[in-house]
Amino acid sequence: MIGLLLGVTGKMYAYDFYAYCFTGQRLYYNITDATNHYVELVCPGTPTINGCWSGFTKPTGNIILPESVQYGNTTYMVISIGNFAFHYCTGLTGSLTIPNSVTTIGSQAFSYCSGFTGSLTIPNSVVEIGSQAFKSCNGFTGSLTIPNSVTFIGESAFDQCSGFTGSLTIPNSVTSIGESAFFYCTGLTGDLNIPNSVITIGNWAFEYCSGFTGDLIIPDSVTSIGNGAFEFCSGFTGNLIIGNSVTTIGKDAFSRCSGLTGSISIPNSVTYIGKSAFYQCTGFTGSLTIPNSVTFIGEAAFSGCNGLTGELVIPSCLTSIENHTFRNCSSFTGSLIIGDSITIIGNYAFQNCNGFTGNLTIGNSVATIGDYAFQNCSGFTDNLSIPNSVTTIGESSFYNCSGFTGSLTISNSVSTIGNSVFSGCRGFTGSLNIPNSVTTIGEYAFYNCRGFTGSLTLPNSVTTIGRYAFYFCVGFGSLTLSNSMTTIGGYAFQYCNGLTEIMMLGNTPPSLGYYTAFGNTNNCPIYVPYASLNAYKTATNWSNYESRIFPMAYTTIPAYGEGSNNWCFIASPLTNSIAPTTVNNLITETEYDLYQFNPTDENEEWENYKADNFNLVNGKGYLYANAAEVIVIFKGEFNEDDTKEVELVYIEGDSHAGWNLVGNPFPVSAYLNKSYYLMKEDGSGINPTPIIDNNTTIPACTAVFVKAESEGETVVFTRAVP
Repeated sequence: MIGLLLGVTGKMYAYDFYAYCFTGQRLYYNITDATNHYVELVCPGTPTINGCWSGFTKPTGNIILPESVQYGNTTYMVISIGNFAFHYCTGLTGSLTIPNSVTTIGSQAFSYCSGFTGSLTIPNSVVEIGSQAFKSCNGFTGSLTIPNSVTFIGESAFDQCSGFTGSLTIPNSVTSIGESAFFYCTGLTGDLNIPNSVITIGNWAFEYCSGFTGDLIIPDSVTSIGNGAFEFCSGFTGNLIIGNSVTTIGKDAFSRCSGLTGSISIPNSVTYIGKSAFYQCTGFTGSLTIPNSVTFIGEAAFSGCNGLTGELVIPSCLTSIENHTFRNCSSFTGSLIIGDSITIIGNYAFQNCNGFTGNLTIGNSVATIGDYAFQNCSGFTDNLSIPNSVTTIGESSFYNCSGFTGSLTISNSVSTIGNSVFSGCRGFTGSLNIPNSVTTIGEYAFYNCRGFTGSLTLPNSVTTIGRYAFYFCVGFGSLTLSNSMTTIGGYAFQYCNGLTEIMMLGNTPPSLGYYTAFGNTNNCPIYVPYASLNAYKTATNWSNYESRIFPMAYTTIPAYGEGSNNWCFIASPLTNSIAPTTVNNLITETEYDLYQFNPTDENEEWENYKADNFNLVNGKGYLYANAAEVIVIFKGEFNEDDTKEVELVYIEGDSHAGWNLVGNPFPVSAYLNKSYYLMKEDGSGINPTPIIDNNTTIPACTAVFVKAESEGETVVFTRAVP
């Protein structure tokens, strides 16, 4: 008998009796089996946050726990160390030897016993190590050996036992490693061998165990790797092998395991990769294989894995690429294909992945491209096409993607081009077409995109252009801004020194941020609506460009296509006759029709410009249609007369006797002293109901039909109310 009976109590306490052990400390026991004479070491008081020894003398010094103890005339076997038995007994020192009789070490049995300075010996009789059993016993030294009898290691069992200095041995009997079981055991060294018996590795099981070296092998028996299971285990120096039964890799599972090398191969069994699962695992030097079984990859899952090489293949079962998922993975090469299953590309998803060397293909189901999604991905080549499914392009999403060498296509579904979206994409070539769906172009949106060529026309849908939006876009020739424009930010077009002309279609000058919006634009002319010339020249900040502002007149021509007849009557307000090719956007498209009406022609009344060259004459009207909507802009010496008399043609007996197409000869709305006929709204023909109200104006650049009643008749246009 190791312990001598020295006192008994009633059950008014949390113990049945106490005795002194061989090393002199008073210990307390509960009888758990009177028949077989089994007892459990217990704490004498009520458990609190600071232990359950209040009112009792805590054992101190070196302690040897007994295998058996005598109570009365009976010898009892100590088979269990109960919950909280030595909780917060910080005065214990030396080594701790668990006797061979013990089968269970209860929850928090030795938690916060931080005074131990020697080894810990757990005998082969122990089957279960409870939660927090040795938590914060940070004085233990030497190796930690879990005996073959143990099947379960509870949550936080060795949490913050940072003094161990040798290897960790986990036997084949263990099936589960609980949450935080070895959390912050920073002194453990050598290989970590997880036996084939283990099915689950709990959350934070080995977090901050930074001393392990060699490979990390997750055996085929494991089905789940918990959150933070190996987070900050930075000492590994070999490969990571994940077993073929793992279905879930939890959040932060391998986060900051910077020493792992080689490739990452995710087995086909995995369906879920949690947030930051491989965050900043910078040591990997091989490829990344993600199987099609994966349906979810969390935020920042591979962020900072900058050593991964080869092509990146996005699994076909994935529906979203979360924020930061592949951020700073700078060594991927080849093309990047975002499949049709993806609907969201999150913020920073591929930021700084500047190793790609091929095309970027964005699938037809993507609705959102997040902020900074592809920022600094400078290796992409060829064209960039934003599919019709995309409605939002986030801030700086393609910032500094300078490798593109082809065209940029933005779909008609995009409503906002955010700040700095394409800033620094200097490789784009060809024209830039902003779709009618866009309402806002953010700050720096196309900053320093030097490769664009041709004209730039912003549609009527665009109302706002942010600061620096097209700064240093040197390739544009002609620039047209719609009549819906309300705000142009400072420096918006500064250093677009390839511009040959700027056309402002709005009658009201848009708000101009600073006087620098059109600075360093080759001193090109700025054309504004004729009637708004003075308003532009005197408006805030526009007055700085007074010497460059000139008048123009314009009209909008709707598109026509197969099966439709959207024709328009147009007229020239310029004093001199001009060739149609000198009028902006009149004959710039490949599919157009332009006719003059000539009832004196013996063959037909309509003469096609494609067949016979002719000039646009002030006071005459012309028929025009185009395959795409265009704005016809007249610039030059305008007719400033107050009135204009136009001769009519009358041929008696002709099927179109007396019909004439005449045009408003002024750059402003005008009045006609005769009833006239307009084109039907669908362009299918002439509206048979005439306009007989002489107080109704005819817009600038517009023609109408009139009917002469006799030979030698004329009509008169006037600028003032008749």
